[in-house]
Amino acid sequence: MKPLYVTPPQGATGRADLLRLLDVHARENLTLDQDGEHWFGYVKRPDRIEDLAIGDVYSLSIPIEIDVIDNSHKLPLQMPFVHVIAERQARETLNAQQNSAQPAADSNPITEDDAKPSSAVRLVNYQDLVPKARLLPALKHYLTSNRSAGLDVPRLVKQIAGQQLPRHLPRRQLKTWHPQWVVVLDFAKRLWPYRQDMHQLAEHLLHACGQSGVSIRIINHGPLQHWTDWVEEQRTGGALPIKHAWCMPPAGTPVLLVSDLGLLEGTDSPIHQAWQGFIRQLGKAQTRPLALLPLGAEQLDGGLPNNLPLLRWSPDARIRPERALGKGQAKPEGLRDLLAMAAVTRRVDPPLLRAMRRLNPKAPLNAGLEGAFWCHADVESGSAANIHQDAQAKYLAYFTQQLDSYHLALEQLRYRHHAHLRAVLNHEETLLWNAHAKLDGAEVSAEAKQRITNAYAFMHQLASTLRQPDALQKGGVWWQVAQDIVQRADDLMGDRYTDLFSPLVAAITEVRGDFEQVPDWIDPAELKRHMQGEKVQCWLVRDPLNGNIALQRIPATQNQSTLGEPLAIDAGGIRIESHDKNQWYPAPQFANALCSLNKETTVKLTTSTERLTLVTVKRPRGAAAWGCNESGLWVRSPLLCGRSFEWSTWPIPIEASLQTVLAKNGQYQLVENPLTKQVDPRDIDTSYIIYDYVEKFASSVRFVLDEYGVRADLNLNPSAGEQVQSMRWIEPGHFMMGSPDDEPERGDDEGPQHEVTISRGFWLADTACTQALWQALMDNNPCRFKDDPNQPVESVSWHDVQEFIQRLQKLLPGCQVDLPSEAEWEYACRAGTSTPFSFGANITPQQVNYDGRYPYAHGEKGEYRQKTVVVKSLPANPWGLYEMHGNVYEWCKDDHRTYDQQAQVDPLGLLAGDAEPRVIRGGSWLDDAWWARSADRDARLPGFACSYLGFRFCLRSIQPGQEKDSPAGSPGRASGASPNAIQKGGKPSKPATKSKSGSKPKPRS
Repeated sequence: MKPLYVTPPQGATGRADLLRLLDVHARENLTLDQDGEHWFGYVKRPDRIEDLAIGDVYSLSIPIEIDVIDNSHKLPLQMPFVHVIAERQARETLNAQQNSAQPAADSNPITEDDAKPSSAVRLVNYQDLVPKARLLPALKHYLTSNRSAGLDVPRLVKQIAGQQLPRHLPRRQLKTWHPQWVVVLDFAKRLWPYRQDMHQLAEHLLHACGQSGVSIRIINHGPLQHWTDWVEEQRTGGALPIKHAWCMPPAGTPVLLVSDLGLLEGTDSPIHQAWQGFIRQLGKAQTRPLALLPLGAEQLDGGLPNNLPLLRWSPDARIRPERALGKGQAKPEGLRDLLAMAAVTRRVDPPLLRAMRRLNPKAPLNAGLEGAFWCHADVESGSAANIHQDAQAKYLAYFTQQLDSYHLALEQLRYRHHAHLRAVLNHEETLLWNAHAKLDGAEVSAEAKQRITNAYAFMHQLASTLRQPDALQKGGVWWQVAQDIVQRADDLMGDRYTDLFSPLVAAITEVRGDFEQVPDWIDPAELKRHMQGEKVQCWLVRDPLNGNIALQRIPATQNQSTLGEPLAIDAGGIRIESHDKNQWYPAPQFANALCSLNKETTVKLTTSTERLTLVTVKRPRGAAAWGCNESGLWVRSPLLCGRSFEWSTWPIPIEASLQTVLAKNGQYQLVENPLTKQVDPRDIDTSYIIYDYVEKFASSVRFVLDEYGVRADLNLNPSAGEQVQSMRWIEPGHFMMGSPDDEPERGDDEGPQHEVTISRGFWLADTACTQALWQALMDNNPCRFKDDPNQPVESVSWHDVQEFIQRLQKLLPGCQVDLPSEAEWEYACRAGTSTPFSFGANITPQQVNYDGRYPYAHGEKGEYRQKTVVVKSLPANPWGLYEMHGNVYEWCKDDHRTYDQQAQVDPLGLLAGDAEPRVIRGGSWLDDAWWARSADRDARLPGFACSYLGFRFCLRSIQPGQEKDSPAGSPGRASGASPNAIQKGGKPSKPATKSKSGSKPKPRS
């Protein structure tokens, strides 16, 4: 931090500053241009230098020569944010991983035998959805007809014995399969897990009743579409079957619908509506429909026709008609567990899916889980299924955390179902499972351990295959296999097996010269171990000409500025991560444009030797100017009594005086580097505002940049002792003054709400005046509560405060000591918020000192301290101002003003003397919570003093041509009042006495 004297402002300038500047100088003498050093700032044209008065606080430094440059590429008039390096850390040298089973250099390329599956045949047979012995009797019960057979001898004997002569000889009645009936098999893609079950059902039905009596029809695209004959499909041996147009069976024909009726796609889906219409048409044709649904009870839809018998084709069903009492639930219980099990495989076919469903901890008997899985949005399905790569991370985390008791069983299950598939699939799945399974203390079988060892060895062989001589020709399909493996590997898998996968990435990049998309987990430091290449230097630069932050192989050129020291990029390349991309680049191919200068973003750069984080930071609150030049970023404080300070990222004299930190709100911001406190003692004298050796009083200022913005610490040395008061710069701005009509417990004098512009910034004490500061200047202490000298001073009248201000003014020449106007006070209290309090919609005694027995808007009751508290003992508002709510009321400069809807600029009430009350704001320790609201208003006569009433002062810059004690330094127009202020001699409006039911009246003395 370097101290400055009166310094002409350069850099970002507010609208109000420009308007005042235009008022001082002719408009045609000003231009917005780039001077070669700074990106932005107002400069005066050189042909009218004589018009500027030397020493004028609004005069601007004029370069000897100004190069006029095309303004089309300039940054905005105010730079809202800037890109800086927040973190830059050297990386430790990586050691080789210790979990490798065998060094890659010792491995041989993959042979044909290495690629073969471990089993020539499938080890697990297909398991029936429901055993035939349970299913066929239930179907026969509903798909049969009565047929007369031979003479019923027992019945005839019984009739004769009972002396009943039969009119007709009795015949036996047999229940047999209906001679003509229809089976509809829904072969839609969503029902692929049940396709084999449907084939087996067709075989069983044909075997039971013969081909002559049953028509088995296959539909692929919903009901009433063309169908094909199942028997013909089996006979054609793969040839395209004949398509038949749908026609209704004769009346009385049983129709078995083997389908989900579209429920797997949702009750509102078009396919379900089509099935509903089809069922109604079957009823009109007087057929006998029966639905066989592979669903769970909760997946049935209560909107299905009541006359449609429903049989659930599921192990948990009783295989008899049941009512549809469900809501068509698309995600039945246990689905998330099934998805998590599938996440640790690369291929899920229907047999494996059924086996995992039976292992499901929540619903192992619900056959509907299989269809719900196949239709899930996170599943990519065909003849087999897998979890989408972008959704895999959440299910892998669930598998690790919630299914730990099933880890070993699932690995055994997966291997038995995939042993007949290619070896590389099994090895990849073994590594995926091993990366996410919790095996601490688990008894892993010898077979599982051997599979893990084999998987390590195979990956080493794969790397050797890609690095052998003439690898492009000899590698064959293994190039694509290797790329697919590393692309599918998640972050945990990549970190766990970086020694296995990094050689694959290095080989593809070096031999083939490209890599479509290097995965997120790749580490340049690990790649460096497997790649050859020279180290190159590149620079991060701000490039306003192209409007971006660039990473380039040459130092900053004209109009560019460098961000830190150059980066060294070796054979490991560089990884660039931001919100919209995460990509690795080899050294010769790194990206040029990293991000736009006009876009807030965070970019992380990782090389083999260091990590760097580039972030955007907003202009610190209270900064008079900031900008970028060849030395980096600089921030300048506003003037206070002719003094100003500048912070920069350039290390002068010991460390950079600016640093970037991560704030509690999750955003990066600029603050002062604590190391800059170690300044040369000889520089301390430059901070003095005044030093009177005769009267023995002095004052000095030290500027600080903290999480709230610019702060000025005034060191006041009156003859009675030394005191420090911190000040916050309150920037010009707009806000809505007053309270909205619907704000609870508002007063009548708080409306109507109206827009107010504070056109001039000012310094405001960050706390109410303390007893210690009052004692030092006034040599008395009128307070009721004297437990601590850092409690706020109270029991002081407005007149007492004016005497304090006059004494303080002697210590602070170059600025006007004052009280804030009512509008300025509310602006600072709200601190950019629009809620009843700067803390939000309500408060607690942990935030504000008030009578906690009387909370605001039905809030919870809390502590009543019955006295003031030490300043800064409660949280500050967003602008770093303490106890703006509660503790003590605070005197304002002006009288009570009547609100109207007209927009105001620096409004100021009447300054009418002793006869009219002055505004007090903020509530106190004595009052209910609603008195502490930002919009609450009250007033007291200037001679009034009480133990709940104090003040905080402000400092205003002395403007050109005005007297130090004139009201022109105060808010309002040149007359010191806004257009609607009550003129002297008029009758000001008095504040209404407020009372609320359930609240105690405000004390008046």
